[in-house]
Formats: sequence, C-alpha cells, structure tokens
Amino acid sequence: MVENLSGKPMRMPGPALIHSPFNVSLSVKNDMQNLPESDSPQPILVLVKCLDDCWEQYRAELKRTRSEFAEEYVHDLRIAIRRLIAAVEMGRAVVHQKKMKKSQRLLKSNLDAFDTLRDMQVQLVIVEEMQAELPEITPYRDRLLKREKRLVSRLEKSIKEFSSAGLSQRVARLRAALLRKNVPEAQATVCSVVDDAYAVAVQDRLAIQHEDTASIHRTRLAFKKFRYQVESIHPLLTGAPEDLLRRLHNYQAAMGDIQDAETGLQMLDEFIARSGLALPAVRVRFIEMRQARITAFIDQMDNLETFWRPAPDKDFPWKV
Repeated sequence: MVENLSGKPMRMPGPALIHSPFNVSLSVKNDMQNLPESDSPQPILVLVKCLDDCWEQYRAELKRTRSEFAEEYVHDLRIAIRRLIAAVEMGRAVVHQKKMKKSQRLLKSNLDAFDTLRDMQVQLVIVEEMQAELPEITPYRDRLLKREKRLVSRLEKSIKEFSSAGLSQRVARLRAALLRKNVPEAQATVCSVVDDAYAVAVQDRLAIQHEDTASIHRTRLAFKKFRYQVESIHPLLTGAPEDLLRRLHNYQAAMGDIQDAETGLQMLDEFIARSGLALPAVRVRFIEMRQARITAFIDQMDNLETFWRPAPDKDFPWKV
C-alpha cells in the first residue's frame, strides 16, 4: 500500500502502457523582458508559468503512468489533468480563445476514462479495512477484485491508443497569445473568472440538504472547479494565508469522502441484488460511515466563506 495526499492507503495494480505524442517544451525564460516592470506579481507571467508547470507536470505524469500503471500514478495523472484544464480555462478567458474548448473536452474525456477504475479501487480500500471485523464481506471484495482486473486490462489497451489531437500545439499557441495580452485587462479578467466559479459554489452550498448527498455532490463539483482556478492564480493573491491551498484541498476532500461512501453503498446494493446474499451488517456499516462523513462536512461547511471574496467589489476574507 502507498498513501495519497490525504493520507489514504492506495492499492497498486499491474503495469500498462500509455502512448505520449507530446514533444513541445514550454518555458517562461526571458519572458519578463517583454512585460512592464512591476513590484507586484504580473498576472500574465503567473498564468504563463502556471500553464508551463501544469503542462510539464502532465507530460511527466503521463510518462510515469506509461511506465507503470499503478494506482498512485493514475491518481497523480488525474490531478495533473485537472490542473491543466484549469490553467487552460484561465488562459482562454484572458485571451478569449474559443479554439481551446476542444482541448478541454479532450482532457476531460481522458480524465473521465479513469472514473470507474478509481471508484473500484477506493471501494476496495474501504472493504479491505472492514474485512477483519466483517468477514462476510469477502465475496463482495472478491467481486470488486475481478471487476478491477477487467477494468485495468481494458484501460491498458485503450490508453495505448491515447492521442493528444494537437493538444501540444494548442497549448503553445495559447501561451503565445497570453504574452501578447494587455496586463491590466488580464488582472481584471482572471479575478472575474474565479468570482464566477465561486458564486456557483456558494449557490450550490446554500442549496445543500443535509441528508441529500446529491446536493453535496453538486457543490463538490462546483467547488472543485473553483479550487483549481484559485491554485492557478495563487501567486496573485497577495496576503493570502499560507495554508489556503491545503484548506481548499481538505474542504473538497470532505465532500469527496461523502461521495465515496454513497457510491460504495450503491455498489454494495447492486452486489446484494445480483448475488442474493444478505449482508445487513455490512450495509449498516456503510450507512454509518456515510452519515459520519456528512456530519463531519456539515461542521465545516461554512468555511467556504473564508476562501474568497463575497463579491467583486468586496475585500478578500484575509484582508478584512
């Protein structure tokens, strides 16, 4: 077992190959000489550096996953894709480049390809932790293992045919367009994009019903978009708390834990219906786990207000 960022154990499947067509190398070297001098962070350079870093991280994770299709590596590749999507989205907003929508859809489809496998592996971790106390869960664990093996085999074959469809060239063109952009306009646009994402997250959070996990899931999806956007412009947030990014991660993870419990209960019910086995104690354990996670999130739900300004004409919470 290895551990991910949140400290949860992660299982390690077998090897696989991913074809990587990327050969474009990006760099921010010497770009500062083309922009006006300033004592504060340059929004254009922040966005370009973020794009560079996300692109290089994406390529590195893709290469590593190509060498070994391990759960830890797939997890890191998924995060790299999400960060690259956010960097591209921020860049698109500044330069008004509609052509990058195709690239975002491509990245999102690559991300979605891992969803079922990720759910299966998370459930295996949960089930294996329950097995000592609830040995009757063993047939369910065995079923999950078989499904995981089939998914890994299928992804090994499909990922070998992975294609960037010109992604590297589009990223390079976006980068060049950013360096030609007016600096003051870029600052205003960047903040406006995050304001909009935050407003959606707040709206969804206000609509949360404590026993309705679907409402929490909607909030998680909106918050995830906001979180990765904040990460992409974090150097521009003067005076932001040092632990801001960590708290954003933890807030999202708390909602993710609820979704994992809900998904686990649904998968367990499907197994019970198909197998005819009665697993009342296991089902109760999943329900208790889900409720405990809901309660833990509700206790910190209002922390959302500490992550961003309530409106474009208001101060950030750390400046109040």
